Amino acid sequence: MSEKKTTSKKTTTKKTSTSTSTEAKPTKNVTKSTSQTTKKTTTKKPTPKKTTTKTTNKKSTTAQETPSKVKSPTATKKSTTKTASTTATSEKTVSKKTSAPPVKKTTTAKKTTTASKTQSSTKTTTKIPPKKTEEEIQEEKERIESYTKAGEIARKVKTFIRPKIKPGVKIIELVDLTEKKIVELGGKTGFPVNISINHIAAHYTPPPGDTNEIQDGDIVKFDLGVHIEGYSVDTAFTVSLNTDPALENLVKASEEAVENAIKLVKHGVKTNELGEIIEQTVKKYGYKPVHNLQGHKIERWDVHGGKSIPCISTPTGDTMEDGEIFAVEVFVSNGEGAIHAQVSNEQIYQLNPTVGKIPLRNKTARKILGYLVREFKTLPFSRYQVYQEFPQGTFALLSIISTNKLEKHHILSEKKGFFIAQTEHTIMVTKTGSKILT
Repeated sequence: MSEKKTTSKKTTTKKTSTSTSTEAKPTKNVTKSTSQTTKKTTTKKPTPKKTTTKTTNKKSTTAQETPSKVKSPTATKKSTTKTASTTATSEKTVSKKTSAPPVKKTTTAKKTTTASKTQSSTKTTTKIPPKKTEEEIQEEKERIESYTKAGEIARKVKTFIRPKIKPGVKIIELVDLTEKKIVELGGKTGFPVNISINHIAAHYTPPPGDTNEIQDGDIVKFDLGVHIEGYSVDTAFTVSLNTDPALENLVKASEEAVENAIKLVKHGVKTNELGEIIEQTVKKYGYKPVHNLQGHKIERWDVHGGKSIPCISTPTGDTMEDGEIFAVEVFVSNGEGAIHAQVSNEQIYQLNPTVGKIPLRNKTARKILGYLVREFKTLPFSRYQVYQEFPQGTFALLSIISTNKLEKHHILSEKKGFFIAQTEHTIMVTKTGSKILT
């Protein structure tokens, strides 16, 4: 760059001296026109002299070098004799180029970039999820088929066992008949058969050798679970053998509350909306919903998933989503509407997945634990079921219980003298409603 500047200066000097000796008058005219142009430019744009001088020098030099070997784009368009005009034109051009809006172009580019980012973010939000693989499609198909089959078995078992619930029948016989029927129809017990009577709300199943019978005047809650490969359904009904007029609508209140709650179910509904209609329905009959017993989500090998359905009105709830499985469950009481756990005589357990391997010296205890893992995994089971497989295993089972490897399901009850009715259905949430499986 430095070499080119030196050459241009020399050339300019030679040409200027020649023009002065030959044509003195035109040179003066050029000077005048140049000064006039400069004045006009200065009047129009009060630019600081330093900036104007720098800009003009760069562009004016180019214009005056036109007669030499260096050709200017401006000089090419106009005659070389009109140097002043060329200089003025170049100054205007410089002025325009200097004030050209490169910033605006940059701003526009930024705006465009911002807009494109906004559009891309919007597209990301509404992006269609990727298609499921064949394996995922097959797994979902098996899941739905398993839940559906388990529900069909549960319905048949309820129809089979209901007429057999009458005074004089032993509770343990009803359990045997029910569990055998489940296996006969192609299922397995997803939850031990609960036969909870009068003030007892849930989790009573007979211990080995139980001799209790159904009595006249009892209100019997019959709760059972069926699973196919870990896909479990839960269902319950109540048989009233009591003729007290004050209890006439106890069962009806629980049944109607479940029906009304299921009508609200669809994708996106909050579970507290169900709780509100349940409470309204139950109170309409003059009873109370049991506030600390709830419906629950069901997942594979887990009958009590992370979401719950309250039986009373609450400020918040869980969102029910398409494809999820829920047990809609209502307990109705003519008492306080609250239950407490009995801290002894537990009959139902399940493996605690958070506890790892445990040291067991007793050989029978090791066999029992292996049986529980294979047969139930993390689903609940009863002492009576273990007893049927290991009649001499009472002490061995107790040794497993003492290690905290097993979680207890306490018997739940109201105050003695009150009565509770229960109704439960397992449903599958859909986009527009639900499918009752049981």
